[in-house]
Amino acid sequence: MVLEDIQVIRFVDNILIPSCGTIYSEARIDHDCNLVAMLERFEPHHVKRNVNKLKFLVPKATFLGHIITTEVYNPTLSLSKP
Repeated sequence: MVLEDIQVIRFVDNILIPSCGTIYSEARIDHDCNLVAMLERFEPHHVKRNVNKLKFLVPKATFLGHIITTEVYNPTLSLSKP
């Protein structure tokens, strides 16, 4: 409920902040706005964050078994053999 109207992908206690833009700078602004909104929403609700799991500005991430990059979204399980 805390993140109800913020552009994030959430599953249990995992959160991914996607971004949109036709160029990198637009996508970065979109991402940063969503990140700030999420953090501001957490504060009054006393939501704890695991700083060991936080990753910022990564060009490639694995989220719920999916590989997501700045170029493409690949729904192939990351655990499968290449």
